[in-house]
Amino acid sequence: MPLLDLPAELIEEILTHLHPLNIVLCREICKEVLELIDASIEIQLRIELAIGGCLLGERRNMPASELIRRVRAREQAYETFEPQWSWEVERISLKGVQQFEVADGIWGFSDHDGEEPTFRRLRMEELVSPEYEGGRWELTRDDLGLNATDFAYWLGMDALILMESRENGDVRRMHFRKLESNEPHPLATLPYMDFSRENCEVWERCNTISYEERIAMVFGEFEDDVRKRAVIVIDWILGRVLLPYILASDVAFLTKDLIILAQNTPYYDGFMTFEIWSLEQGVCLGRCKLPLPANDYRPGFISHPASVHSGYSPTKHARLFVPDPNVEILAIIFRSTPSEQITRDETITVALSIPLFIRKFMELTKSEEKPDANDIPILEWDDWGPSVTRWLPDGIHGNVGIRTAFGSRMLAVLIIPAEQNPNGFAWTSIVLFDFNPRPISRGAVADETSNYDLEVTDYATEWVSGDIKVLSSLPYRAWFSNRRCRFSSFFLDGNTIIGSRHDKYICFSFLPRTNPDEEEFAVPEREL
Repeated sequence: MPLLDLPAELIEEILTHLHPLNIVLCREICKEVLELIDASIEIQLRIELAIGGCLLGERRNMPASELIRRVRAREQAYETFEPQWSWEVERISLKGVQQFEVADGIWGFSDHDGEEPTFRRLRMEELVSPEYEGGRWELTRDDLGLNATDFAYWLGMDALILMESRENGDVRRMHFRKLESNEPHPLATLPYMDFSRENCEVWERCNTISYEERIAMVFGEFEDDVRKRAVIVIDWILGRVLLPYILASDVAFLTKDLIILAQNTPYYDGFMTFEIWSLEQGVCLGRCKLPLPANDYRPGFISHPASVHSGYSPTKHARLFVPDPNVEILAIIFRSTPSEQITRDETITVALSIPLFIRKFMELTKSEEKPDANDIPILEWDDWGPSVTRWLPDGIHGNVGIRTAFGSRMLAVLIIPAEQNPNGFAWTSIVLFDFNPRPISRGAVADETSNYDLEVTDYATEWVSGDIKVLSSLPYRAWFSNRRCRFSSFFLDGNTIIGSRHDKYICFSFLPRTNPDEEEFAVPEREL
């Protein structure tokens, strides 16, 4: 049956299942489809979200007219760098090591009663103001039933992952629980998995990062002031190891199947490399050379736990909008190591477009056969890197927290030493980057207010350090705050920035006010 013979309501329903940018292309089919698209609030809602780098999440039966109002108000708050809500959270413990996670619109953190690096109590809070209309979802687990060292969660599947150290640290046990009840998760093939220290070079600390049912275990320790790391990747539903223990400087998920391993061993002409692994095939698909000497820098990733296809979520507001994977970034931090070539402490912040990188990598490798372990493709930096990355200017530091990249956005700080500041004192301020190219392609321009300076960079720039020159061209917009930063570290989620101080956290939300007809309301004091 021809498309236009279908009822208009059915055509609209079909179109809502396409990616919003593909819907825009459908406007060229014919006049009738163009008019249907332009008249549909449901479709315009999805298009406006996509322009801002998001997709429609869990709408909770909210009408499209109210959702589109919230979408526009949220984008306006981001565009003016003006959060609409703020609230404080006191630090529960100033002793020991407190564990955190930010995912699925939820902030989870452990409570410590002493100096031991384990916890039995866990708190989860939806990242909206306590005063938000309808309240917010919260969960406190007073006794987990074990001394945990780390945790992760997948809210849509009611999954809680707990890491436990056993047998004097020689065994790591990963438990798979239900978040709401703390019982063994029914989807897990096994209630827990054990990992032994035997023959493992790096073992002392173990942190986890999740991508739906995939969990990366990252082991780390220091030896002679040099950080060493190793990685294991598992599927907790299948109860299977997908990537056995392997030494690597860091790991991040690109998709549920593809992971990226940073290697700073000087095997390839002395340069650092990224390895791309397929978890389904269990092989390294290729290696990407970087323009940095392996002996002079150590790499690290700042990524974000992902649940692209989430099931039911108990949250009321936090998952209204979810990041569009087509504009997601991976933040990379390179820190210098003492050497004859590097005489100063240097931090390099780089943003990598995940979809552009995967497309470029697949084009350059082009092998449909399973790679031979002895014949893994090696890609030169100039072939893969400049068009899919942005090396940020000196003074921009992205290592300001463990979760400061989300979707297409990233938090960083601008550091101006006293000797470079005309006022004679050191200056630190917050910078919010957005690597979503869609607003730029629609004509976004630089702006300036009393609160921030907005810069738009859509041309290639060169990062230089000594004899090293790196060209990169990933477009971005950046909001440079005109206020001095008073936070020691940050977290970033889709709608919220969390700033850490010595005695408390301050949360800033860009979700819109729930009553747009209010003549006056208290906008949070600008501390960003």
